Amino acid sequence: IVVGQTQAYFFTDGRYTIQSQQEVDATIFEISTLGTQQSVMAQLAAQIGSGTIGVDPHLITINQGDQLRSLLEKQGGQLVWVTQNLVDMIWNDSPPRPAQPITEYPIQYAGLSMAEKCQQVQEKLTDAGADVLILTQLNEIAWLTNLRGNDILHTPLFLAYCQFDGQHLTLYIDSDQLPPPTQAYLKTAQVIIKPYQEITQILANPKKQLRILLDPGSSSCALRKQLEGHHLLLQPSPIELLKACKNPTEITMIQQAHRIDAKAIIQFFTWLESNWPQEVTEMNASDHLAQ
Repeated sequence: IVVGQTQAYFFTDGRYTIQSQQEVDATIFEISTLGTQQSVMAQLAAQIGSGTIGVDPHLITINQGDQLRSLLEKQGGQLVWVTQNLVDMIWNDSPPRPAQPITEYPIQYAGLSMAEKCQQVQEKLTDAGADVLILTQLNEIAWLTNLRGNDILHTPLFLAYCQFDGQHLTLYIDSDQLPPPTQAYLKTAQVIIKPYQEITQILANPKKQLRILLDPGSSSCALRKQLEGHHLLLQPSPIELLKACKNPTEITMIQQAHRIDAKAIIQFFTWLESNWPQEVTEMNASDHLAQ
């Protein structure tokens, strides 16, 4: 969504074009369907032209911010950061940030311990010439720490940030989310726990300039601004490939999961064939799957 002085825009992709036309107030928003040939930033810049776009730097990645700034400047526009989210200023009944319990992901499923994974990451940091890795991708944090949560519906992830310097791992998370067994697990692993909100002070006012590896595809522009006193190595997180290379235990678990999934699919197809003479819709089929 982009809100201007006289016009507001609602951007969506082809999956929600019909739904947005039915549910979004066309007297307020101009509905635009995102194409496949242009990026979101390119289409946004095309709509704004030579105007000025204000963005919350916490909600846009480094790559997105750099691309949008470049596109706008080419056509006489500019990108500015807002110091306070304008929606938050008027959203008085916004829900609290999720804070569901976090549990250890057992080694019999993970295949590698947190210590073994940290050793792999330490080697990648050395190869990259980095002192510190800062993680913002929730799936990468969950993989490295062997932890799982439920802060995001239908996804075993939890809201957190992570800092790793090759020896010490710091997890920025609400301690209330850590039941006693999880606290004991993290204490044994010598993980440092800091409040989630303290990420805004991470490595601020440095006494020593560090070489920090930061993924520009997932890290926010606000985080880059916060770390500008250091030497930033903007490159993909090494965990992306480490996580993609499955160990023997993970391969076995994936195969087992596929067997369970196949059974569920066969049961659903059986139900679908039995009920097809009656009226079957996406809605009642979805309801049946959720039973």
